[in-house]
Order: sequence, then structure tokens, then C-alpha cells
Amino acid sequence: MWILVYEHFVQFREAHASLLFIADVLRKLNDGSRVGGCPCATKACEVEIIIRTMAGKDIKHFQFHGCHHITTALLWMWRELFVSMSVSGGRQALHQIPSMLQDIEDALGWRSLVRVLYGGSYGDGAESDSELEGDWEDMEDDDDDDDDDEEEEPAHGSRCLCNLHSNHWTNEVNQHRLHLRRLVKKHLHTLFTLAPSHDLYCALKDLGCRALITTLTKVAPASSDNVAAALEIYAAEDDASSIMTLLDQHSYFLRPRDAPILQLASHVLAVPYRTKVIALLEREMAETVHAVAAAVRTTFCHIEDPKHTSELTRILRLPAASSQRADRIEQWVDSVVTPSSGHLHAVAFAAMMMGIPAPVDEGEDADADFLGHLDLDPNDPDLEDIREEMRPPLGERFEGWCEVAGATRGSAAALAKVYTKIIDVMPFLRAHDVVEAMQTRVSDRPSKRYVSDALAALSSFSKMQRKRIALKNKKRRQDQDEGPPPLEPMSPVSFSLGATGFAFSFATAPPPLAGHSSFGGIDDVD
Repeated sequence: MWILVYEHFVQFREAHASLLFIADVLRKLNDGSRVGGCPCATKACEVEIIIRTMAGKDIKHFQFHGCHHITTALLWMWRELFVSMSVSGGRQALHQIPSMLQDIEDALGWRSLVRVLYGGSYGDGAESDSELEGDWEDMEDDDDDDDDDEEEEPAHGSRCLCNLHSNHWTNEVNQHRLHLRRLVKKHLHTLFTLAPSHDLYCALKDLGCRALITTLTKVAPASSDNVAAALEIYAAEDDASSIMTLLDQHSYFLRPRDAPILQLASHVLAVPYRTKVIALLEREMAETVHAVAAAVRTTFCHIEDPKHTSELTRILRLPAASSQRADRIEQWVDSVVTPSSGHLHAVAFAAMMMGIPAPVDEGEDADADFLGHLDLDPNDPDLEDIREEMRPPLGERFEGWCEVAGATRGSAAALAKVYTKIIDVMPFLRAHDVVEAMQTRVSDRPSKRYVSDALAALSSFSKMQRKRIALKNKKRRQDQDEGPPPLEPMSPVSFSLGATGFAFSFATAPPPLAGHSSFGGIDDVD
């Protein structure tokens, strides 16, 4: 394939279709959701690819452990294809390359287009070439006495040796890589105007694109994803004014799962807009508390019954760490928990894994969550809405807002209000041992793990607030007991004007000693 496209400049479309076919095969091999599929067979095999010219000279040598790394060779081959098209086809090739770039994006994602420019490597990205568990290098035969190679040696010596170039390229081919770079930049910029993201923003900045912030300001109000991406980019650029403008005008676009990005933006606003950040975190923490309360009610459906509420009040009055209190807590938790329908039968579970829907008895457990039996990919963006609905990370969300409060000066009063609301909505959080018993009760339900994590976060926060309140009350009592130092009473003083001048008399002053004379009330101290 390389000989056809680079040495003979023919069959570009056929080569492109072949590369897409190989990419599709690799995707199917790497698909971990196949029933009974074991990735060891494909990830442990050793792969070696050597690119040679018609004369038998080695041009490129790839050696990997695992078929999934063959993508690196595919992207290198695509770069060879595109620069060869640019050299041979002129304007006609420039019209065909954008559609081919779109095919690559559809098959491998937009990040693969950036890797095409670097010949399959990650360039200066977050993932280094060493993480590919493989090795590749440009091969160059220094002993070749071919006249053409001798003429190109000075050009090779003066050319940059980064991953944007190849050693076997002639000067003409090396110049045409700039056309490919310009087309990739244009394609990614178009994608940025439709679906901006922080990673795409960083990639475009590395490619030298300008005025990205202006473009982002125009497209941010288009959707919730765009607003979240704009917040993340503004926070990365430490642009507090743009963040505040976006929140004032389009905060209604934000979803609960955008809380980590909003928290990141709040850290930037903590100093210049401290008052607004305090109001924001108080509101968001209160909403998270209500979400946790709703999740607790689904897991402990009888927790708000009057008789159980009264029993909880009586339990809280018992001495801590007593056996009677522990027994009463266990009985109380068992009485308020939502009954479970039990574990799924092994045959039903196997059928569900093969795609056959399993029947649900809504009379026994209307909150059955079969996703608890599956190992979902936490990085799959297509499952974000399902995860937010079935397993919202309420504990992490609340802890994130606590971190924002810790970085914001003067947020203690807002945290005290949040604690008051927590105790009002969920009074059982006043006792740490009650919360631990509730966590233990739902620990055997994978689908309710997020409820346990949320209870742990709120319990830790409540414990810290109780300590602060106790220290504050202790300090107030000490100040009241000590009080201000008593003032000594002053002696009354009287003034009179006598024949010899002013006269001062002190009611408590002792009489003058013998041998001393007094003149008009003033002792002679001379």
C-alpha cells in the first residue's frame, strides 16, 4: 500500500478504504462488551510491521505488543497517503482530503486527526509514546550509495527531526505537509464551532489557531454541553469575568452532572466575586442535600413514618457506645429499609448478559436496578445521562462544594446554614453510629452504593460542623466566666477656692503625718 501511494502516486481512494476497513476490524477486536470475549489473545500478541521500498530499503519499523496499537501504523500510513495526494493531485486532492478526514474522525475520533499530523504519535499530548507499549522508528540506510540519497543528505541534516516530519521525505513532500496541517486545523475548528471542548481547545491552540475565545463566546449559548465546555475553558484560562458573564446569562443550561466544572469555575471566582460564590455554593449544597434526601427515601422508604421518627428521637437520647443503643439502632434500620427482592437467579442473570430482558416483579421491589450487575465504562460519554439517573455521584458532588467553601474566605456562615438544613431534612445525621448502620445495611446492593457514599460525605461534614459549634460554644462560655477585669473605685474629689489658691480634698486620703504642715489642703512635700 505504501509503495502504491508514495512511490507510484496511485490508488489513493482504494488505500483509504483499506485503512478504514482495518480500523473497523481493530475496533471490533478491541470491543470489550462482547459476550465471552477475552482481550488477552489480542493484547498479548506481538506485532511487527516493516515498511520497505521497491528496492528493499527499510523506511519504517513498527513493533507492538497488542493488536490495538496497530492504529499507530494506520495513522502514520494516512499521513503518507495525504502528503502524496497533495504532491500529485494539486487542488483536486485538496478537495478530496477533507472528506477522508471526516471518515477518520467517524472511525477513530477527532484526536486521531491530530495524531495523523504527528505520524501516529501523541505529540505533546497528555499520553506519551512510551504508553503505547511498543516501539517504532524511521529507518535510514547510511551505506546506500544511491546518488539521490547523497543529494538529499544535506536537506535531511538541516530539517527538523520532530514527529511532524519523516526522514525519508524529500523537500517537496516535506513542504506539502503544511497543506495537510492547514486542512486538519480547518476541520477541527469547524468541529469546535459545533461541539467545543477543553481538549479540542488545547489541541487547536497547539496547532496555532487564534481567536478561539471569540468563537467560543458565540457558540456557548447553543446547548448545555457548550455552556459546560465554555466554563471549563474559561476556568483553565483563569478568566473570571467571562465566567461570571456566562453564569449570569446562561446558568439555566447547567445540569447536575456539570457540577465538577461549575466547582472548578467557582475556584476561579472565589477571590474577585467572593459574595456571589458563597451564595452559589450555599444554593448548590442545599440542592445536593435535597437530592441525597430523595435517594435516601427510595432506599429507606419508611424513614419518615411518625413512629420511626419518634423512635429515632428516643435512640438519640441513649448514651453513646452503649449496647442498648446499638441494638435499638439495628432494629430501627431494619424497620425503615426498603425490602429487597433478593439476588437475581443465575440463569436469569446469564440471559440478561446475552441481551434477553429479565422479568421484574414490581410488587416486591419497584426500584430494581439491573445496571448494578454490569461493569459500566465510567468514561463512556454515551452513558452520562444513564449514570446521572441511576447512580448520581452525590457524595463526590457535595465534597467538591466543601472544597470550594474551604477555598472561599467567609464561607463559615453559609456552611452553618447548610448544616442546619441537613439536620432539618435528615435528623439521623446527628448520630454517626446511625449513619454507619444505614451504610452497612445497603452495602450489599451495588446499585445503592452511591447512597452509601453520599451518606458518608454528609456524615463527615456534619461531624465537622458539630465540632466547630462545640468549640465556638466552649469559647463563648469561657469568655463569659472570665469576664472583664473589675475596675477599682475612684475616690471622690472636691475642689474649692480658698484664700491662698485652689484647695483639693480627697475623702479617703489619710490625715497628714506629724511633723508635716499643710497649706490650704496641700501637703508640704519640700
